[in-house]
Amino acid sequence: MKSLVLIVCFFLLHGFVFAKIGVDIAWFNSIIPVSTAQCFLKNNVSFAIVEVGRSNGLLNINASQTIINLQQAGFNDVDIYIYPKVAANPMYQVFAALFYLNSSNATAYNKIWFDIEEDSRDPWNTSCAVNIAFLTAAIQEALNWVTKDKIGI
Repeated sequence: MKSLVLIVCFFLLHGFVFAKIGVDIAWFNSIIPVSTAQCFLKNNVSFAIVEVGRSNGLLNINASQTIINLQQAGFNDVDIYIYPKVAANPMYQVFAALFYLNSSNATAYNKIWFDIEEDSRDPWNTSCAVNIAFLTAAIQEALNWVTKDKIGI
Protein backbone atom coordinates (compact mmCIF):
# COMPACT_ATOMS: atom_id res chain seq x y z
CA MET A 1 0.00 0.00 0.00
CA LYS A 2 2.84 2.37 0.87
CA SER A 3 4.48 1.83 -2.52
CA LEU A 4 1.15 2.51 -4.28
CA VAL A 5 0.87 5.85 -2.48
CA LEU A 6 4.45 6.71 -3.47
CA ILE A 7 3.75 5.84 -7.11
CA VAL A 8 0.60 7.98 -7.15
CA CYS A 9 2.48 10.89 -5.51
CA PHE A 10 5.27 10.55 -8.07
CA PHE A 11 2.85 10.82 -11.00
CA LEU A 12 1.01 13.73 -9.42
CA LEU A 13 4.23 15.65 -8.80
CA HIS A 14 5.54 14.70 -12.22
CA GLY A 15 2.46 16.31 -13.80
CA PHE A 16 2.92 19.50 -11.81
CA VAL A 17 6.62 19.73 -12.55
CA PHE A 18 6.03 19.56 -16.30
CA ALA A 19 2.93 21.74 -16.34
CA LYS A 20 2.99 24.84 -18.51
CA ILE A 21 1.93 28.26 -17.30
CA GLY A 22 0.01 30.47 -19.70
CA VAL A 23 -1.84 33.74 -19.83
CA ASP A 24 -5.31 34.54 -21.23
CA ILE A 25 -5.28 38.02 -22.75
CA ALA A 26 -8.74 39.49 -23.23
CA TRP A 27 -9.84 42.87 -24.61
CA PHE A 28 -9.92 44.59 -21.22
CA ASN A 29 -6.19 43.91 -20.78
CA SER A 30 -5.40 46.56 -23.43
CA ILE A 31 -2.37 46.05 -25.68
CA ILE A 32 0.32 43.97 -24.00
CA PRO A 33 3.65 45.75 -24.55
CA VAL A 34 6.79 43.83 -25.56
CA SER A 35 8.33 44.57 -22.14
CA THR A 36 5.37 42.97 -20.35
CA ALA A 37 5.52 39.94 -22.63
CA GLN A 38 9.25 39.61 -21.89
CA CYS A 39 8.45 39.79 -18.18
CA PHE A 40 5.94 36.95 -18.64
CA LEU A 41 8.63 34.81 -20.28
CA LYS A 42 11.15 35.58 -17.52
CA ASN A 43 8.56 34.39 -14.99
CA ASN A 44 7.95 31.03 -16.69
CA VAL A 45 4.82 31.96 -18.62
CA SER A 46 5.37 29.89 -21.75
CA PHE A 47 2.19 30.38 -23.76
CA ALA A 48 -0.46 32.98 -24.40
CA ILE A 49 -3.99 32.82 -25.74
CA VAL A 50 -5.40 36.07 -27.08
CA GLU A 51 -9.09 36.89 -27.38
CA VAL A 52 -9.89 38.14 -30.89
CA GLY A 53 -13.68 37.78 -31.03
CA ARG A 54 -15.50 39.08 -27.95
CA SER A 55 -18.70 37.69 -26.44
CA ASN A 56 -20.61 40.78 -27.58
CA GLY A 57 -19.79 40.00 -31.22
CA LEU A 58 -17.20 42.78 -31.55
CA LEU A 59 -13.52 42.43 -32.31
CA ASN A 60 -10.82 42.90 -29.71
CA ILE A 61 -9.02 45.76 -31.43
CA ASN A 62 -5.98 45.20 -29.18
CA ALA A 63 -5.45 41.63 -30.36
CA SER A 64 -3.33 42.20 -33.46
CA GLN A 65 -0.73 44.41 -31.79
CA THR A 66 -0.67 42.15 -28.74
CA ILE A 67 0.07 39.11 -30.94
CA ILE A 68 2.82 41.01 -32.75
CA ASN A 69 4.30 42.15 -29.42
CA LEU A 70 4.21 38.62 -28.00
CA GLN A 71 6.09 37.37 -31.05
CA GLN A 72 8.66 40.18 -30.80
CA ALA A 73 9.17 39.32 -27.11
CA GLY A 74 10.01 35.73 -28.01
CA PHE A 75 6.74 33.85 -27.48
CA ASN A 76 6.58 30.80 -29.73
CA ASP A 77 3.32 29.42 -28.37
CA VAL A 78 0.47 31.86 -29.06
CA ASP A 79 -3.11 30.82 -29.74
CA ILE A 80 -6.20 32.91 -30.37
CA TYR A 81 -9.80 32.47 -29.36
CA ILE A 82 -13.16 33.62 -30.55
CA TYR A 83 -15.99 33.85 -28.01
CA PRO A 84 -18.89 33.72 -30.47
CA LYS A 85 -22.07 35.69 -29.95
CA VAL A 86 -24.88 33.20 -30.46
CA ALA A 87 -27.30 35.85 -31.73
CA ALA A 88 -24.91 36.89 -34.54
CA ASN A 89 -23.81 35.24 -37.78
CA PRO A 90 -21.12 32.68 -36.85
CA MET A 91 -19.41 32.73 -40.24
CA TYR A 92 -19.15 36.52 -40.27
CA GLN A 93 -17.70 36.59 -36.74
CA VAL A 94 -14.93 34.16 -37.70
CA PHE A 95 -14.30 35.88 -41.04
CA ALA A 96 -14.10 39.32 -39.40
CA ALA A 97 -11.69 38.11 -36.69
CA LEU A 98 -9.32 36.29 -39.04
CA PHE A 99 -9.47 38.97 -41.74
CA TYR A 100 -8.59 41.56 -39.09
CA LEU A 101 -5.56 39.56 -37.94
CA ASN A 102 -4.37 38.85 -41.47
CA SER A 103 -4.75 42.47 -42.57
CA SER A 104 -2.73 43.51 -39.49
CA ASN A 105 0.03 40.94 -40.18
CA ALA A 106 -0.76 39.31 -36.84
CA THR A 107 -0.67 35.75 -38.11
CA ALA A 108 1.89 34.26 -35.70
CA TYR A 109 -0.64 32.11 -33.84
CA ASN A 110 -0.81 28.35 -33.65
CA LYS A 111 -4.43 27.50 -33.07
CA ILE A 112 -7.90 29.04 -33.20
CA TRP A 113 -10.07 28.15 -30.22
CA PHE A 114 -13.81 28.65 -29.92
CA ASP A 115 -14.65 29.68 -26.36
CA ILE A 116 -18.03 28.09 -25.77
CA GLU A 117 -19.68 29.25 -22.57
CA GLU A 118 -23.18 29.79 -21.27
CA ASP A 119 -23.98 33.49 -21.13
CA SER A 120 -27.32 34.65 -19.75
CA ARG A 121 -27.11 37.75 -21.99
CA ASP A 122 -26.65 35.59 -25.10
CA PRO A 123 -27.99 32.09 -24.31
CA TRP A 124 -27.49 29.06 -26.50
CA ASN A 125 -30.52 27.59 -28.21
CA THR A 126 -32.39 24.82 -26.43
CA SER A 127 -32.09 22.77 -29.63
CA CYS A 128 -28.87 20.80 -29.85
CA ALA A 129 -29.23 20.68 -33.66
CA VAL A 130 -29.34 24.49 -33.88
CA ASN A 131 -26.24 24.80 -31.70
CA ILE A 132 -24.37 22.22 -33.76
CA ALA A 133 -25.30 24.07 -36.96
CA PHE A 134 -23.99 27.33 -35.45
CA LEU A 135 -20.64 25.79 -34.49
CA THR A 136 -20.37 23.91 -37.78
CA ALA A 137 -20.78 27.18 -39.69
CA ALA A 138 -18.12 28.86 -37.53
CA ILE A 139 -15.70 25.97 -37.99
CA GLN A 140 -16.35 25.86 -41.74
CA GLU A 141 -15.37 29.52 -42.01
CA ALA A 142 -12.24 28.90 -39.92
CA LEU A 143 -11.30 26.10 -42.33
CA ASN A 144 -11.08 28.73 -45.06
CA TRP A 145 -8.12 30.18 -43.15
CA VAL A 146 -6.39 27.26 -41.38
CA THR A 147 -6.25 23.47 -41.47
CA LYS A 148 -8.49 21.39 -39.22
CA ASP A 149 -5.67 20.51 -36.81
CA LYS A 150 -5.42 24.24 -36.01
CA ILE A 151 -9.00 24.49 -34.66
CA GLY A 152 -10.17 23.63 -31.16
CA ILE A 153 -13.22 24.00 -28.96
